[in-house]
Amino acid sequence: MKTRTLLLVCILVILLCTQADAKIIYVDDDASGANNGSSWQNAYKYLQDALAEANSAKEPFEIRVAQGVYQPDLGVGYTTGDIWAYFELRNNITLSGGYAGILETDPDKRDYEKYKTILSADLDGNDVDVNDPNELRSEPTRRDNSYLIIKNQVESVIDGFTISGNHGIFIPHTGGNMFG
Repeated sequence: MKTRTLLLVCILVILLCTQADAKIIYVDDDASGANNGSSWQNAYKYLQDALAEANSAKEPFEIRVAQGVYQPDLGVGYTTGDIWAYFELRNNITLSGGYAGILETDPDKRDYEKYKTILSADLDGNDVDVNDPNELRSEPTRRDNSYLIIKNQVESVIDGFTISGNHGIFIPHTGGNMFG
């Protein structure tokens, strides 16, 4: 019993230290600073830019995303309107939405219902509401949407987002995929 308790305490300490060492990257589409992700004022405007930084490093990252709509075809190296663009998360990334961001008094305030953070495949922002999900594939305003919204590794966390607007066609893929 004593050995088991000691083992659990050690595991808990390791997990807490790993979480404490995680670098935080900020994303806010209203940011006007250096756009390097170092703070809310200097947040990346595009989620793809934050993911590029996180995906190129070995340490764990937390990406905090402020309220707004984020599309996978925006960021350095991406072509606007690219229906094959998607957000890709590697292992050890925590993607957290629902932050107030720089337009609020406390940008770190988190309330995913009040501060809606949307990952949208609606690249042209022209989707119309459809009452019957079976009509999504034939809806003409969906033809210019991304096919896939998120591709993630097994050990990544996504929390506080609304995911919507994918084209609605299944694409076979290894790993975890998310459609909205």
